[in-house]
Amino acid sequence: MPLFPRDRDICTRMPIHLKMRHVPKSEVDEDADLMPHRTVDKHQIKMKLIYSDGRKPVVSNKDFTPEEAAERMSEWMQQIVKEESQENKLQGVVDHILEIEVRSSKVPNLNLIDLPGIVARRLIDEPDDMMQRTRTLVEKYLQMPHTLVLAVVPAFERVRNSQAFQLVQQYNLMDSTIGVLTMVDRATDASDPNGPLAEVISRLEGTSRDIVYLKEGYVAVKNRDTRLSPECLLDEFKAEENAWMEENMPGFTERRLASSSVLAPKLEKMLADHVRVSWVPSNNCEDSGRA
Repeated sequence: MPLFPRDRDICTRMPIHLKMRHVPKSEVDEDADLMPHRTVDKHQIKMKLIYSDGRKPVVSNKDFTPEEAAERMSEWMQQIVKEESQENKLQGVVDHILEIEVRSSKVPNLNLIDLPGIVARRLIDEPDDMMQRTRTLVEKYLQMPHTLVLAVVPAFERVRNSQAFQLVQQYNLMDSTIGVLTMVDRATDASDPNGPLAEVISRLEGTSRDIVYLKEGYVAVKNRDTRLSPECLLDEFKAEENAWMEENMPGFTERRLASSSVLAPKLEKMLADHVRVSWVPSNNCEDSGRA
């Protein structure tokens, strides 16, 4: 979904809350750009800026296209981050929330929160406490009830060195986390058969020492070129990704261990299982209630 702003540097400087709401086709307007990998009947996108300090939210009643939403998000994010900076610069992160509501007949009822990545070292032109700021922000959401996690780490980096995975362990979320090994296409080394890609494969198979045990396991995904325009259809990217996987990691897509086409239904299943366990009364509970 081409909604989120993209940048070569830090592009997410505050939580982005994506609220997907499934509605009948008759309630929304048509735009095939929202979900370009399938036929879309209609949709609406609205945005809101929610301040964590109690200030009145900024609400936009306009219906945005995905491209307009991404542009407005970037504008709001830069504005609020600069306002919070003592030097009026685009630096640091804040805990105000950008909320995007997507109403469509082709999306599930689901809330997703995109958080800033945890900074592992001091960055030029960023606050000295940037690592602690990003860590504190992530911890805030990990401690919320019913949190399900997509923990993302570049495929060519060590999982156990990832602060995200350390926090997953710290807050005992191993049963409600999917590990995502991203940019797997940058983990190849033709001159070294035992190089990074071999390590990725061992993580997926659960034989690597560099792994945090997760009930839902890991999925490897290929990097999507951020230079591509939003008009580049997702099904074209998926076809190219699956072809790369078949050439470099044959069989792993069929084993449900690689590609974004595998990750999406895996997340949907984890959510469905969580709802069934957490919210749907069991037959035993119903029987005992009638006794």
